[in-house]
Amino acid sequence: MYPRPLNQAPARGTSAGVLPRRSHRVRCAGSLIVGAMLTIATFGPLGSPSPTVHAASGTTTCAGSDAAPSGTTISIAYSSEQEFNSNPQAAQWFAMLKKQFEAAHPGVTVKLIPIAGSQSDYFAKTSLMLRSASTTPDVIHEWTQRTTDQVAANQLAPLDDCVAAWKDWSQFPAVVRYSGAPGPHIWQLNSGINNFGLYYDINYFAKAGLPSTWTPRNWNDILTAARAIKSKAPNVTPLWLYAGNQLADQTTRQNFLDLLAGTRSPLTVGSKWVVKSQGLLDTFNFYHTVFNEGLGPQPALLASATADANLTGTYMPKQKVAIALVGSWAGSWWIKGGPAPWPGAINAYKATALPTEFGQAPGFVSQMSGSNFVLTSASKHKKLAFELMELAEGHQLNLLHTWWCGEVPPRNDVGADPVWLNSTPYYNQQAVNWLKYGTFTPSNNYTTVSTAVAQSTGEVEGSGASAQQALADFTRRVTQVLGSANVTTAP
Repeated sequence: MYPRPLNQAPARGTSAGVLPRRSHRVRCAGSLIVGAMLTIATFGPLGSPSPTVHAASGTTTCAGSDAAPSGTTISIAYSSEQEFNSNPQAAQWFAMLKKQFEAAHPGVTVKLIPIAGSQSDYFAKTSLMLRSASTTPDVIHEWTQRTTDQVAANQLAPLDDCVAAWKDWSQFPAVVRYSGAPGPHIWQLNSGINNFGLYYDINYFAKAGLPSTWTPRNWNDILTAARAIKSKAPNVTPLWLYAGNQLADQTTRQNFLDLLAGTRSPLTVGSKWVVKSQGLLDTFNFYHTVFNEGLGPQPALLASATADANLTGTYMPKQKVAIALVGSWAGSWWIKGGPAPWPGAINAYKATALPTEFGQAPGFVSQMSGSNFVLTSASKHKKLAFELMELAEGHQLNLLHTWWCGEVPPRNDVGADPVWLNSTPYYNQQAVNWLKYGTFTPSNNYTTVSTAVAQSTGEVEGSGASAQQALADFTRRVTQVLGSANVTTAP
């Protein structure tokens, strides 16, 4: 899931009502038929939550009968313009969910609540809805980094007893079950994972005398490649990094925290964000080097509210960017039926994992985030609402969801399904390969941290602030909002 330009139309020759045609053969018989299955362990485990975090028992969210009187309505809110590769695909997917659930539950109506606008618009609208039980939907489809703050506000229902009785829960690896939210309870069903890596144009690499198969081992390798490209191809952006207030979430989640996770310093200690560390200083210094040496995007490119869509939809297809630290959805933009179909993508951009700062273990790193379904504490029909979530997270609908959203499946069986792997050839496999290096972005007080990251990186990018000044401003901003008792420092 990723923000898109508003009113993005589907690609010509495709329909949101059917699966886009592919060069490979997809066998269908009422539902997607699964080919020979591989295990996700082939590509490496997703990892585990902290050993001290265990799912709690004793919740009663799904206790009692799921029988509902005729006329019962279950409501679900979702972004109509920020989740799927096209707006019609979002409408089609949720219409399928509604139709299938109502067919299985005669007399029950699923009320769809599509919310238009930007990601910020969606955050604001759902936050307002959650203020009153009368306006709160039963289920919300949202971003994983929203969950912890909603838990703290008592707006969500724990799902422990619900998932314990769900046979498909075994398909969700441990780290996906928590998706960045603290234990001991389960608060969300992850519907798709975003992870991040380096996409590089082999044509510019050849022009700069760099290898077409590139595996940088540390940050210096990345900077060395960017400098070589700048000297040989002056009219291209050597290294794309987001910075500044215009796209705070992209700056934080896709770039800054990924780099920070590759340092020797932690992002958080317990539930407290680290606001001062050597890793933070090094990350701001990396930003300073990139923009001070003219290796990053021009200010006008980052000033656009649609800079993220411009990157994957225009700049990369026009081969104006040599290296980009970008999300795993990029390849799904370029397939037939995607927002920016580009048959030549596979012959231009390759993908490789982001290395740690000095090449220290585990060698590579990726933050993970994504989309989820949450059950609100105000729901009057929690067991029935969770059954709607179960259906949404079943193999068939999750495969289609992750295909149309450009996400990595949270389910082992969907992630190993040849239909999904071949929906975006090469790039999907790379995203699966990166899972073994991934950890979920903490979701507690995320917006506060993201705002401060955006402001401080913007100072580096826009006015040439030093890494020391950027760190000092970041520390001050987060501490002012959260309070000194709720932040910490680290080596």
